[in-house]
Amino acid sequence: MKKLVFQAFVLGLCVASVIWVARRPSADVPGAPKGPALPKVIVPKVSLAELRAKRDEFFKVDVAPLIQKADNQNREAAKRCIERLGESFEGYRRGVKPFSEEINTWGTRLGVIRRMPGDYWYEKTDVGDFIQKKFAKHLFSDQTLERDIGTALTQFREDVLANQNAMIVKIRASVSDQDIPGLAEIDYSVFAKDLSTELDNYSTQTAKDSVVRGIVIEIASGIGGYAAEQLLVQILSKLSTSIGAAGAMAGGATAGSTAAGAGGGALGGPLGIAAGIGGGLVVGVIIDWWMSSNFEEKMVSELNGLIDEIKTEVIAGDIGRPGLREGLRGSCDVMRQAYQKSLRVRIVDGEMK
Repeated sequence: MKKLVFQAFVLGLCVASVIWVARRPSADVPGAPKGPALPKVIVPKVSLAELRAKRDEFFKVDVAPLIQKADNQNREAAKRCIERLGESFEGYRRGVKPFSEEINTWGTRLGVIRRMPGDYWYEKTDVGDFIQKKFAKHLFSDQTLERDIGTALTQFREDVLANQNAMIVKIRASVSDQDIPGLAEIDYSVFAKDLSTELDNYSTQTAKDSVVRGIVIEIASGIGGYAAEQLLVQILSKLSTSIGAAGAMAGGATAGSTAAGAGGGALGGPLGIAAGIGGGLVVGVIIDWWMSSNFEEKMVSELNGLIDEIKTEVIAGDIGRPGLREGLRGSCDVMRQAYQKSLRVRIVDGEMK
């Protein structure tokens, strides 16, 4: 009996304890007794000078190396652009022998002889036009040169845009990892707009005939063709003058025909000045050498020299008239400066909070 009473007492005590625990006042309930207040965490206020210093350090350590990497990649793309053009000129060179062989056939000889009286008596250009078409078929024309220069520059522009995009992706990742108050998120579309503005400002302040300006405009606008067209005009106008002068000093039939061919092309014929120069050169050579036993050998030598000269003008240029190599180098310089300025303004000089 006593054992049952004791067990009932213990059971009642347990029930009462459970009820008390369930009903005891909670700190979350209004009016409940509160425990001791936790000490407030005081966040030290960062001055604007300190915040700027942090951003500047982040730019130097994390952003500047990525700009340098993109610049290095752009310069590698410029080298590949020059190599592609070199391959194009080697392609032109492969047409020299077939062209020389066709020029030396009796069919071509009779075609020249049949057209010569009209050129002599009526100051026509039938002989030059006849040879220019063959020249353009085997070697190149203005359109061929412009196309090949444009293709190489288009690939350069695409490489540059890919390098820029990779740079911004990495900078965005670095920004997200930083605990710097008010550090702006880098948006590629905003960066591209800022960059385009910087490049437009440069192109406005640069000489109109600058190869660098043409390339920069293409990159800023995303539209190809401008640089190739400007470079072609610059190169061929220089080439027609130099070859015409060289022919005049040499004398003989080659001189007059070369100058005439170059001038005929410059008038805007369907094949243009490039084939005009080549055609004029060939017509002169035909008159001077056609009866020579080593006509083809001399023709091959002359045409390879012409290709070398045009290649030099396109790629190297000369004093006061930079070629594509210098133009690409200068455009890389401009882009690096634009990256630096645009990103620094957004990251370091942005709104301080």
